[in-house]
Amino acid sequence: MEYGTFIGIAWSLCFLSYTYGVINNNSMLLMLCLLLLCVGGIMPFSLALRLAMKVPAKNRMSFFQGLGFSFTMFMWACLFDGIIVYSYFEFFDNGAFIDALVTILSDKQLAQTYTQIGMGESYKQILSMMNEIAQTSSFDKALALFNNNFLLSLLLSIPVALVAKTKIEIVRK
Repeated sequence: MEYGTFIGIAWSLCFLSYTYGVINNNSMLLMLCLLLLCVGGIMPFSLALRLAMKVPAKNRMSFFQGLGFSFTMFMWACLFDGIIVYSYFEFFDNGAFIDALVTILSDKQLAQTYTQIGMGESYKQILSMMNEIAQTSSFDKALALFNNNFLLSLLLSIPVALVAKTKIEIVRK
């Protein structure tokens, strides 16, 4: 639960830095988002390694115990991040994020570029999709991001479980 909270904080800060970076057209926040994305990707493995080093070698976890650990850790992260994302869209956003994305996509040069490379129809579909997303509720947006995080968590649980079950002995003098 504790490790999942740390990962959830990293994911939430990544989401918030991305949204405010897009809304404010701030490249430093977008770079912070990339940094937090790396931290959020490395952190589960480092926490699993930390757990493996704390457990004595004779009490080492099996793969399925490691899988349970990693799955639980990721579910806490998904829950924490889902609450932050829902709170953001419900109480703070007021449509600013989607409006900023539509403004970026409505640039005339971008529209010309898509048309010139033969993707004019795809460009219209993207704009249509953004208008549909703008009509969804805060809960639906948060649920969509939660589902993405859940799928990612399922995929990452296996390699994190392998790290958590490793046999690491610390030699103390």
